[in-house]
Amino acid sequence: MRKAKILAVQRRLNLQLYAMTPLFISGFYKVISEKDFPMQIYCAYIIELCTMSLPILILQVINNALLESWRPTTFFSMVVLSINLITDLRGIIAIGDKMTQDQNEILRKQAYKKHQRDK
Repeated sequence: MRKAKILAVQRRLNLQLYAMTPLFISGFYKVISEKDFPMQIYCAYIIELCTMSLPILILQVINNALLESWRPTTFFSMVVLSINLITDLRGIIAIGDKMTQDQNEILRKQAYKKHQRDK
């Protein structure tokens, strides 16, 4: 029984390793249902925010300010990057709230079971 459990966990970890890595790299992790991989999606949003959305937006603003080249194309790309930034922040907040609710529900059930046993 224990060996079967270990094999099942190993299969799941291998699936997540090989399935989630290309999804993180390509950005398609956002199309996965949030209830399937909440922690992976949460981490991916944070990684994308810290390594792509925010730094590129900051660098583009600094570059445009130093070169004084504010054209419609630069405004368009800044709007797209801002929307991406907002999407990342919304995902971090929404998934963080969902994970907190799930954890609270698990703790509530455990406390209820313990209360029922103590009666």
